[in-house]
Amino acid sequence: MGLIMELTRTLPPHLAEILAQDASTQQKFTALRAANRGRAAHVEEAADRFVEQVGQTFEPQAIPNVGDTFPEFLLPNQYGQMTGRDALVEASPLIISFNRGHWCFYCMLELSLWSQALSQAGALPCRMVSIIPERGMYASVLKDRCQISFPVLSDVDNGFGMSLGLTVALTEELRGHYYNRNDDIGQFQGNSGWFLPVPATFVVDRDSVILARFAEPEYRTRMDPGEAIRAATTAAP
Repeated sequence: MGLIMELTRTLPPHLAEILAQDASTQQKFTALRAANRGRAAHVEEAADRFVEQVGQTFEPQAIPNVGDTFPEFLLPNQYGQMTGRDALVEASPLIISFNRGHWCFYCMLELSLWSQALSQAGALPCRMVSIIPERGMYASVLKDRCQISFPVLSDVDNGFGMSLGLTVALTEELRGHYYNRNDDIGQFQGNSGWFLPVPATFVVDRDSVILARFAEPEYRTRMDPGEAIRAATTAAP
C-alpha cells in the first residue's frame, strides 16, 4: 500500500472496483481475497498460516455473547473527544464494529459496505461506531477513506479489545510482510505493533444487552450489515 497510501483519503482502486460490484457482502470479500492473492500471494499465504494459528488458540466463549451486557467504554473519537457506551445507547440501539486499522483492505471494504448500507436504509433506529487500535489521525483517515458518517474511536494499546478477549498477536512473518509494504503497525498504533483485534461486530440494545455478535479469527470475512441492522431494528422503540 505504501507510505503515500497512508495519508490517501480515498479507497485503493482495486477495492473501489469490488465495492461497486452487484454482489453480496460475502461475494465481495471473496473477490477481495482473490484480488489480494493475485497481487501478493506470499502475503495471503502468510495470512492463511496466521489465521490457522489464531484459530487454534482463539476462545470465542471468552468474548461477551448474546444476552450479556456489553461493557462500558470511554474512548476518544477521531477528533479526540471522549465517547462512551451509555451516551451512545441512550436514544437507540448501537452497532459496534471492531476493526484492525486504516491500512487493512478488509476493514476498508467492511466499513465502506456499512456506509452504503446506512445511506440506503435512510433513517435508522440505531447508531454505530467503529473501534480501531490506532491513533486519532489514522482514525480520521479511515473515516474519510470509507466515507462513513459514524465515529471512529481509538482503542489505544488495544486495552478495551484485550479486556473483551478480542486481541491476538501478529505472527512475525505477517508483521514483516506488512512492514515491507510500508504498513508500520507500530507507527500507526504508537507502540510495538504486535497486537490486533479479531474483527468483531456487536449489536446492543438501549440497556446495553447484546442482541447479536460476530467474532471471527478469519479476518477476511465479516458480518453482513443487513443482518446487524435487522437485529438492531428488533430492539428499536
